[in-house]
Amino acid sequence: VYVWGYFNFESYYRPEVFKGLQGRAVVQVACGAEHTVFLTDLGKVFCSGRNTHYQLGDGTSRDYDNPTQVTKIDHLIVTKICCGSSFTVALTDTGNVIMWGTLRHGGQYGTVVLQEPAYMKPLKRVNIVDIASGGAHVLALGADGTLYTWGYVFDCYIAINYTLNCQIKLFSSTRGNNYF
Repeated sequence: VYVWGYFNFESYYRPEVFKGLQGRAVVQVACGAEHTVFLTDLGKVFCSGRNTHYQLGDGTSRDYDNPTQVTKIDHLIVTKICCGSSFTVALTDTGNVIMWGTLRHGGQYGTVVLQEPAYMKPLKRVNIVDIASGGAHVLALGADGTLYTWGYVFDCYIAINYTLNCQIKLFSSTRGNNYF
């Protein structure tokens, strides 16, 4: 893994080998506004950076210069990660979606603060095959082609390629934080 720019409280003016995860095979990296998430070939998740909004998943607001394993989900095998500005999302090998951090401007149900990783309850019985996120919203694709979304989706305007055969489900505001 190479880093450059402002990373973990230091400036890197040209690409340099990142030594924080030596000995581990990193298969994916995701970046939030002030945090970075690493996924290893063994399905383990490590986070570093600012933790003001619990986006590192350890239940504290302590910042980490070096990647620290998200031990609350250590018993799971994670297959994909993504980040928003101040939250992190993980997809497991069983098709479950887990999220932690702060989803500000949550649109459908307001700001959500998850100090530790939590399952997205409405998707617990859905086989999710892919996830993606923007600064303040998350998308999850079901195996049946249904696209689920939550968070601030720019006043609920979602651009959809109508050649895709999918159904979009927006989670409503009536249930609040009962989603986690």
